[in-house]
Amino acid sequence: MTEGSLKDKTLTGLFWNGVDKFAYNIILFTINIIMARLLSPTDYGLVGIMIVFITFSAILVDGGFVTALIQKKDRCEADFNTVYIINIITSVLVYLLLFGLSPVIARFYKEPSLVLLLRVLSLQLIISAFMSVPLTKLTIEIKFKKIAFTSITSAVISGIIGITLAFRGFGVWALVAQQLILLFIKCILLNLVQQWKPVLRFSIQSCKKLFSFSSKLIASSFIDQIYLNLYPLIIGKYFSPRTLGIYTRGEQFGKLPVVLLSDIFIKVTLPIMSSIQDDVEKLRKLYREYIQASSFIIFAVMMWLFVIAKPLVLLLLTEKWVEAVPVMQILCLAMMTLHISAINRNLLYVKGRSDLALKLEIIKKVSVIIIFFVSINFGLIGVCIGQLVYGLYAPTLNSYYTKDLIGVRYWEQFIDYGKFMFIAVVSALVPFFLVYHFSSREAQLIIPSILYFTLYLSINAVCKTHPYQLMVPILKKMVRR
Repeated sequence: MTEGSLKDKTLTGLFWNGVDKFAYNIILFTINIIMARLLSPTDYGLVGIMIVFITFSAILVDGGFVTALIQKKDRCEADFNTVYIINIITSVLVYLLLFGLSPVIARFYKEPSLVLLLRVLSLQLIISAFMSVPLTKLTIEIKFKKIAFTSITSAVISGIIGITLAFRGFGVWALVAQQLILLFIKCILLNLVQQWKPVLRFSIQSCKKLFSFSSKLIASSFIDQIYLNLYPLIIGKYFSPRTLGIYTRGEQFGKLPVVLLSDIFIKVTLPIMSSIQDDVEKLRKLYREYIQASSFIIFAVMMWLFVIAKPLVLLLLTEKWVEAVPVMQILCLAMMTLHISAINRNLLYVKGRSDLALKLEIIKKVSVIIIFFVSINFGLIGVCIGQLVYGLYAPTLNSYYTKDLIGVRYWEQFIDYGKFMFIAVVSALVPFFLVYHFSSREAQLIIPSILYFTLYLSINAVCKTHPYQLMVPILKKMVRR
């Protein structure tokens, strides 16, 4: 694959995956804002508890086979059929396990309503199993335009139904219904647009080959999810569902942009990097470009959200969610480097070293657990500061094997992303203090935002950073069209 075709594939994939992720998440974000005005922090806390257990269950259902399919160069139809069968059988078994454990979980949190809620919401595991392979095939073929259509359509329809139920007083069941309908519609649409017909033939040979990669990946993913879900799991028990609701709202505002933007890069870059996994020089160049491009965008967005956190939360969610403001601000800083960890992890997958990814996840997550159980003694804000501490040193750990695999040292990687972090922080200083000089919330949002992005882009222009020089001509062409 030539460098030109790689760039074209990357840009096309980034555009349509960007359309998918931005439109999809903006729609869901809008739906959540409307529903948050109608529902209580306790309602969101209950859903937050259930999502933890469903997320862990989803890892068991997938088993790392989807990523193994994308990474495998000589994949065949038998591979797709085998993964399809495994996912469906596993999803049913895991659902039955959750069905049986739901009373135990409800007693643990002293919330009897969790029994039926969890049994119903867990049905999404089975629905997801039926759409995993069609979605994977579209991802491998870089057909993100079709994925965008299915995501946006399902989000709009499910959102309308969820909001209607919330208005009619269904409470937490409005959230449950919205999530199930979202996945059900997306599953139907994905199977229609992909038009892949599975053959129910299980290949033991295919399973063995895929499992050799996925077995380490599932352990790595499970450990990663322990970290991501440890906080809501324990906060819901240690404090209260209401405190968990406050945490999840603050986390959503702080986490959504970085997860959204990181996911765009990760989904597009994994199949492209996999296609050149044997060309170390080309892979090294592409890797560094991805680090710089993603950092240029993500650091800018996260520091901007840090600046406007209070007026944004008060304007969108009202005063009853004001406690989520400091949570959001600290987590914006804590999650700024999430994309760097994800790209480094992708590199290990591309090189077929899921074993190294597992080792890193074990080391990182042990340290996270220690930080968490120390910080929880200092309240909810202490827990968030603990995440910030981890976020600052995580890139050092994630880059440990990069030198051996493609010859990029940590200091080179730090230069690639560190300059954008510095520019973002400097650009935020004046706008952050300016926010509180205006009486209206609209002015608190608009004026500091304009000043912040003017400063950020101006400093990048003066420094002639590579992503800025690359993106400006592209944006000019788009405006002219």
